[in-house]
Amino acid sequence: MESANNPHDGIVRVYKPVRYDMGGFDESVHPEVHGMHRAAQWFVNDILNKQRPRRWLSLLGASGVGKTHLAEAVAAILKKERPSWLVQCWKWQKVVSIYRDGDFGIVEHLVENPYVLVLDDIGAENTTEAVRSMLVRIADGRLGKWTLWTSNLLSDDIGKTIDVRIASRMYRGDNVVCEVENAPDYCFERKRRLS
Repeated sequence: MESANNPHDGIVRVYKPVRYDMGGFDESVHPEVHGMHRAAQWFVNDILNKQRPRRWLSLLGASGVGKTHLAEAVAAILKKERPSWLVQCWKWQKVVSIYRDGDFGIVEHLVENPYVLVLDDIGAENTTEAVRSMLVRIADGRLGKWTLWTSNLLSDDIGKTIDVRIASRMYRGDNVVCEVENAPDYCFERKRRLS
């Protein structure tokens, strides 16, 4: 139930859309991208207002549609609104690099410590058995915890090229998956307009 005294109630209605580098977010943006943005707003709303059980949001699709911009915006909003919470945004390649350098504690840190974890660009590395096992461990450990994943792979591709267990967990319970299959690469479109 919303309260007039709580400035975070109804955050989906009061937060302005994220301003992408692609020149702004408006109705001319592809409907799949608009849906991804809307799901991110609800994700923020649910975290701040504790509306639903803790869950995942997965933003999947081709490069240049705004997944990373949106994930970083979600992290920034949450850090601003709840500075006492541990909200962490990690590039998956960085996590893999840390792990390969021998810091195996990174996996348990990501499972246990962040109240909200943003893991950007899963699947953007050579998926060895060690990397696959590490990602499955993080996925299993993050079930029931606020987690936002991004990937250039769609869920079927994640199931085939990384691990079907990860793709399956993305759809488990109240988890939300936004797959952007048909939107253009806005960054490249912007470059073409400026040329």
